[in-house]
Amino acid sequence: MEKIIWDDKFSVGVQRFDDEHKILIEMINKLLDSGDGDAQEESETVTDLITKMTDYFHHHFRSEERCMSEHDYPGYSEHCAEHSKFVERVLDFCGDNLTQSGKIKSDMAAYLGDWLTNHVLVTDMKYASFFREKGLV
Repeated sequence: MEKIIWDDKFSVGVQRFDDEHKILIEMINKLLDSGDGDAQEESETVTDLITKMTDYFHHHFRSEERCMSEHDYPGYSEHCAEHSKFVERVLDFCGDNLTQSGKIKSDMAAYLGDWLTNHVLVTDMKYASFFREKGLV
């Protein structure tokens, strides 16, 4: 998978969320760049990156969901459900990484990149105009 390059097409118009999306892209790109060393070292590097990414995704999801809740966003439940499915899949990858690190790293990086790109360009864009109307920028 190729690195993700931030482009204005990813902007949802809420600076805080755009900044968080940029950090997530950076983290996914770090995973793509991570270790071609020995298997043990790579597994530890991947595990560390996954842990940091998981923590940051939780932070980002809470941030989005809190804002949606505060402003009565009509797509709140569906958006939260998508976040929950994502977290379940990442947890599956974490368990798999313990036994199959090399293949899991590339599979997970591809999944994360595809998911984030699709989620921002499709799902998050649904709230862009809603938040713009609420005066959030």
